Amino acid sequence: MANQLTQRISATDLARNLASVIDQVRVARLPMTITRGNQDIAQIIPVINSTVSLSDLDSLLKRSSLSKSQKQLFADDLIRVRQSSTLPNSGWK
Repeated sequence: MANQLTQRISATDLARNLASVIDQVRVARLPMTITRGNQDIAQIIPVINSTVSLSDLDSLLKRSSLSKSQKQLFADDLIRVRQSSTLPNSGWK
């Protein structure tokens, strides 16, 4: 049985959106449970030692099924993260 953090997708929706689902599992690092009817039939789980680059994030966002307002909320979150972050002083001046 899937835990609370596991997302669910029907086998039909998975077939239609496989690349996007794989990217979501890879970036979010959370399992995706595949369902048929009301029954869980399989899971896609992230590889533990994988890393994600900014290029991967860009690719995911371009293929995502997020609405325009959801993309704007994500962009706003990124701005807040940038504003609250500080980088160490660079020795490359």
